[in-house]
Amino acid sequence: MATIIYWQDPDSGVTESVQLDAVQNVTPDDQLTITDHVVEGGATITDHAQKDPNTVSIEGIVSNMPNPRLDSDAHQASLDLQVAQMSSPGTKTITLDVPRPPVQLSPSGLIQAGVSAVVGLLSGGGSPKATVRDRAKQTSISQSVQVFQQDAPRDRVRDVYELLLKAQEQKLLCTIQTRRREYFDMLLKGIGEPDTIEDGKAGRFQLEFRYIKVADSETVLAPQPTEARGHVGVSKGSQAAKADPNADKKGPLRSTKKEQRLAGEE
Repeated sequence: MATIIYWQDPDSGVTESVQLDAVQNVTPDDQLTITDHVVEGGATITDHAQKDPNTVSIEGIVSNMPNPRLDSDAHQASLDLQVAQMSSPGTKTITLDVPRPPVQLSPSGLIQAGVSAVVGLLSGGGSPKATVRDRAKQTSISQSVQVFQQDAPRDRVRDVYELLLKAQEQKLLCTIQTRRREYFDMLLKGIGEPDTIEDGKAGRFQLEFRYIKVADSETVLAPQPTEARGHVGVSKGSQAAKADPNADKKGPLRSTKKEQRLAGEE
């Protein structure tokens, strides 16, 4: 399974995706923070552990070569080429120029005399001949090959780079699909795109993602207030106390504590 990074455009609602042609490595990092403290007596007590946001680093390559797996307008076409090559040289016969006596009294003269004598014996007289390799000549041949072409050529490395920068600038949550695992709610933290001679026209991307925990919010109905908010009551001024209609049914008032104490002293 290829590594695919996709997210939803907040303006158009369209799902944007980036698929790398080749992935060199995927490095996930899952950490757990364990808290501990020292109590009296020197013992270390561990009482809590918290899951850290997981991160993942991806290094992949994007090529400008037409790819029918990624480009819908890429198709296979035949191409005729003229290829230059060197023809087979073959052989040819040449006449050897062997010196004849008198022989000079020197090492080179003796060697030449010996060679002349041997050649005379082998050829039965006359000038000796030899077969040697001929000189190769340059020719050209026609070759028909199958290549992939696009109806609308484009710079795919630049397109992918701009999409990644857009996702980072707008702080969009991405989903990453790899061969072994899926990552959700990942924020594109860093983008590296070194331009080297070894990569040619291809682009080498170094991407760093970090998990973002999103809080969910819920809207509920508020209770109906007993009176309108911001309502100000109208002051009616001082009012005369009304007569108690049950006054005749009530008994005498109880004495206060002071009166009870005085009664006790008597």
